[in-house]
Amino acid sequence: MAWHPGLVRDQWGERHHNWKGGRKLLEGYVMVYRPEHPRASKRYVLEHRVVAEQALGHLLPAGAVIHHINGIKTDNRPRNLVVLAGLAEHISLHMRLTVLRAGGNPWTQRLCTECGPQDRSAFSRNGPKGVSCRCRPCRRRVDRERYALKAAG
Repeated sequence: MAWHPGLVRDQWGERHHNWKGGRKLLEGYVMVYRPEHPRASKRYVLEHRVVAEQALGHLLPAGAVIHHINGIKTDNRPRNLVVLAGLAEHISLHMRLTVLRAGGNPWTQRLCTECGPQDRSAFSRNGPKGVSCRCRPCRRRVDRERYALKAAG
């Protein structure tokens, strides 16, 4: 980087020659310049965390996850944000939304990747990470097909 005469090396933030207002994007999320924030990384913090903390009136607890209701990562209006206790709760929310969009009941059903919404009792706990993504009948059919291909080949 070329050095400019008259530019002081310790100029950063608003005093830096390349200051762009203290907002930047990181993986689709808006970061804002807040060097004093306890969760700041390189003097920047996620804007949706700052907005949620201002709406609540206190810092978010460690592990809290913020969900954007409309799915737009840059829409950080308070009414578009939901604070969740952790990642497990966030994953559960997305699973329930997926069932709802498929036309099922998110409180009593899960989504089978083969045939759509099914009662939770139709699923067993022997898939990846302990939960199957297919209901029992679909899983049996897929296993039979896989076994037949293996025996033929």
